[in-house]
Amino acid sequence: MDPYVNSVPFLAVRCVADTDEHLGACNFEANCVRASRIARDITVALLEELVRKNTK
Repeated sequence: MDPYVNSVPFLAVRCVADTDEHLGACNFEANCVRASRIARDITVALLEELVRKNTK
């Protein structure tokens, strides 16, 4: 599968919202916050690396 939408390259970052300690719907909101932060941190690190490599 080519990672393109409308001829524009894209990357989807997914993060699991359940943990061993906090399973199920009762912890879903808290787990989503943590999963979102992890996905954000990965995305920011990837973008910073791309900028670093393209500014050499």
